[in-house]
Amino acid sequence: MESSFREHRRDLRQVALVILDGVEINAKNKQESIKTGVGILDLIENHSIIGLAREHIGTWAQCVTKETAKAVEELSFAKKMYNLMVGKVSNFVQLESFIKKEASSGNKKVEKKIQRGILNYSLIDTNNNHIFKKMSLSNTIKRALSASPKVLAADNPKFYAMVLDFTQSSADILEKELLKQNELKIGHDLQMREDQVKAMERTVDQKKKTIEGIFDFMLPCKSIIETNFRVRMDDGSHKVFSGYRAQHSHHRLPTKGGMRYAPDVDMDEVKALAALMTWKCAACDVPFGGGKAGITLDSKAYSVAELERITRAFAQQLNKHGFLGPAVDVPAPDMYTGEREMAWMANEYQRLNPTDLNAPACVTGKPISQGGVHGRVSATGRGVFHGTDLFINNQKYCDMIGLTTGWEGKTFVMQGFGNVGFHSARYFARKGAKCIGISEYNGDLFNENGIDILDLEDYKLKNGGSIVGYPGARAWNAETEGPLIEAECDILGVCAKEKVITADNAHKIKAKILSEGANGPITPKGHEILVKNNQLVIPDLYLNAGGVTVSYFEWLKNLNHVSYGRLTWQFTEDQNRAILGSVAQSLAAAGQNIPINASEELEKSIHGASEKDIVHSGLAFTMKRAGLKIMETADEFNLGLDVRTAAYISSLRKVYEVYSQAGFN
Repeated sequence: MESSFREHRRDLRQVALVILDGVEINAKNKQESIKTGVGILDLIENHSIIGLAREHIGTWAQCVTKETAKAVEELSFAKKMYNLMVGKVSNFVQLESFIKKEASSGNKKVEKKIQRGILNYSLIDTNNNHIFKKMSLSNTIKRALSASPKVLAADNPKFYAMVLDFTQSSADILEKELLKQNELKIGHDLQMREDQVKAMERTVDQKKKTIEGIFDFMLPCKSIIETNFRVRMDDGSHKVFSGYRAQHSHHRLPTKGGMRYAPDVDMDEVKALAALMTWKCAACDVPFGGGKAGITLDSKAYSVAELERITRAFAQQLNKHGFLGPAVDVPAPDMYTGEREMAWMANEYQRLNPTDLNAPACVTGKPISQGGVHGRVSATGRGVFHGTDLFINNQKYCDMIGLTTGWEGKTFVMQGFGNVGFHSARYFARKGAKCIGISEYNGDLFNENGIDILDLEDYKLKNGGSIVGYPGARAWNAETEGPLIEAECDILGVCAKEKVITADNAHKIKAKILSEGANGPITPKGHEILVKNNQLVIPDLYLNAGGVTVSYFEWLKNLNHVSYGRLTWQFTEDQNRAILGSVAQSLAAAGQNIPINASEELEKSIHGASEKDIVHSGLAFTMKRAGLKIMETADEFNLGLDVRTAAYISSLRKVYEVYSQAGFN
């Protein structure tokens, strides 16, 4: 079934709002429309339109069997939900028109009610004229309904809605396939007894219900916390901060995800990123559930001492509520946090849990001196390179987008020149691609002859973190030349922030390959346009998983209490030198006294793999294996260039298998 819920989610919210706010008490003749509104609001809350339709179709079937008058009502409602589900827009518009007409009684209090977070939530009671019951809505619903109609009309979805949109569309495809695989095939065996057939039908029905139940459980966040805590400032005053942590999935533990400091962080963003982390870990076979954390603050406005107290206070809150620990929930660096904040958090956890032998594993992304791992800083950018490298060297995908294979001669523009953008660009250039443009928050650079990435990084470090004024490229004028991301190039690295490519500008993007180094840089509608235009989008849940992959290696190092390579380093060197010596002895015994020495290249690695070597090798293997699995899934479901859907299906299938095989608990 096509999902009109995905296409009209924002409209459905508005319809539900009109119903719940506009229909008056004692409106018996409007009970069906009220019930529809309640159902829609429930669907928004539960992120599933399919489940409710199934429920009412099932109720209708029972009513028909019992020949009760209620069957007509249930069938009517089920049909309405089905029409919404399969995308019959005309029926949807008719329903919306009917509701608005019935509710046009001059009620102007909608926005005020939303701001208060209270709506009249209707419950059908045929024995009582008072069919409204006052209830508080969850924060998710309040945020969903609080957006103005003007914002809703543009392609500016909530981040969590974006992730759910991508997830739900992929889940629909996978669920349909799993249900198809479990269909009963009785055949025409006349000797099969009727009771055996019925038993088989019950078994198949139960399997279908189990599949549906697992999918309904997989999608929403499992645990969330919003905590307000007080911190003393340097001047002696006290300030209250809001912090958030979301655990999206417990199919694997601990949950894993970064912690960001930003003025606009809210629960919606944290839940979206936590969900994305679940699918990201599953895509690359990292055995974690998804998590994410954030504190609403501008880190530039506070001293180092204040930031340390804020970080430690938040760690105390997470620890107190069971949202921090090496076996439970493991944060990592994210926007405006880094090794320093992770060291503070790890130290605070150790102070609160002095008997936990594995305490350093409570966070990753720590400095080496605190149990960090070599290669973590460049891991996300390196992962972006490995993922892009796999696709750019695949003949099938390059043929689909009209591009030759390989890096040599390719041009690229990098949006974002932070940690991810810099390392991605460095590896792209090392392989032979030419960087012609860099787009940053405070200015853009362009040079058709190429920009020296390492030289630009040195300039940035010497100029307070800004690339503006770099002499090796000219300033790009976005007002007269258009946004730099719309410039002609082969590869566009989207490594800055979310929702930069939407339905409004997707058709202007000229790059053949878009590498999503950032989280959620392309909206669902923008993605559809790019795919239709035969452009390859390598999705974030796969491409920027390098960070969490190396975080996994760090977590393992902390649990093992020994660095990679330490136990074999000297033995490997002794063994290799013994081999060289044995060759020399053999030649001498044959009368050829020729000295055998290690070459310069062999001398560099004669001791075996260092920790950095092992981390880099593990990351390269992980990205290659995950990418090949995504390609295989794309072929299996005939998805063409829609690699994002293939990646989500691959992840969803892995999480489904964990829940399915673990049994019900």
